[in-house]
Amino acid sequence: MATDGKGYRTALVTGASSGIGRALSAWLARRGVRVFAAARRLDELRKLQAELSSASGKLEPLEMDVGKARETIQQIQELDDASGGLDLIVANAGVGFETHAKRIQWDRVEQIIQVNVLGASATLCAVLPRMVERNSGFEVHGSEGHQRLSRVREERDDGKEQVQDAVPDGN
Repeated sequence: MATDGKGYRTALVTGASSGIGRALSAWLARRGVRVFAAARRLDELRKLQAELSSASGKLEPLEMDVGKARETIQQIQELDDASGGLDLIVANAGVGFETHAKRIQWDRVEQIIQVNVLGASATLCAVLPRMVERNSGFEVHGSEGHQRLSRVREERDDGKEQVQDAVPDGN
């Protein structure tokens, strides 16, 4: 049982191979939470698991590509069943690409939407009805990549680049 992990017994963190997801997974495991650290890069998750071998909680690497929404839903529901119910889900996986506005590529935009919008939504919707039914659980959306979608790079007439937010992100 978690001693100072805010009362969570189990947690799923997507995007756990780097950045905020990695740090949050480590933080939770050090506080006694059983963490399912999910990402595409299983080798990075195994490195994190080795670093946390002496933590009071347990970090379990889980290969997951949230860009495959239907597979993500099934995988999370199976994890919820196997773990006795997830207490915390952090939808943190995200991708982003900076590109010049004149050379934007639909394939990249589509990948951003697939991961940051559909993947995050699939992650959160997978067990939300179950959490409501058992009157227990907490979900957080914190995709690192979603803010990058709003950044536009533009070549000016004088040959210099201008970077600006296409959609204000509230910061």
